[in-house]
Amino acid sequence: MAAYIDCKAPIDIILQSSDGKQFGTHKSYLGIYSGGFPSADMPTPSATSSTLEIVELEEMEDVVHLLLQFMHPECPPSTIPLHDDLIIRFSEAVGKYIVYGAIECCKLRMRSVSRRSRSTKTY
Repeated sequence: MAAYIDCKAPIDIILQSSDGKQFGTHKSYLGIYSGGFPSADMPTPSATSSTLEIVELEEMEDVVHLLLQFMHPECPPSTIPLHDDLIIRFSEAVGKYIVYGAIECCKLRMRSVSRRSRSTKTY
């Protein structure tokens, strides 16, 4: 299981990508930085004090990793070097989980992808 690099907050939930990669993260951050995850004070019936809840996501490892980078109290990464396929999948996940800090950058990048797509079409 991967924990977010250099993060000192205690892990209290595991997100698992569709391709099986597990990421230890924090309910409090998920609740603060997104509108699509339950808040930290919401009880989870499947979790006990000795086990961590594993939440299986539909997104692949690269997208989950990016989502988590936008849901930590630090400067998020640039999305400029991301290839179109990844930015499209990431944008879909940002909309699905309502990741506040990534919405505007995804809008801008999707406009760029859309313009490029229209300019390369042949009629």
